[in-house]
Amino acid sequence: MKTDADSQTIKTTKHHQFYEIIRNSWTQAGGLEPGQEFQGGKGEPARILDVIAYGAEWTTYDLSVEGLAHVPCAGGAYTGSCT
Repeated sequence: MKTDADSQTIKTTKHHQFYEIIRNSWTQAGGLEPGQEFQGGKGEPARILDVIAYGAEWTTYDLSVEGLAHVPCAGGAYTGSCT
């Protein structure tokens, strides 16, 4: 996923959650489309410029931090868990 937030590219699994600002809800990465906005790592909006789906085999882990509802992940996005 390419964003307008410092021209960053975020790679994640399709099940990874992003907080979508307009809908005021969590959306899985596989459901995001260009033009949508999610909350960046500093609370600022980041607009999705492009979404590229591809297949790969990686070992991934979910991270939960007790007492934190939102965890900053790579690319600065605030998510429910980092994958």
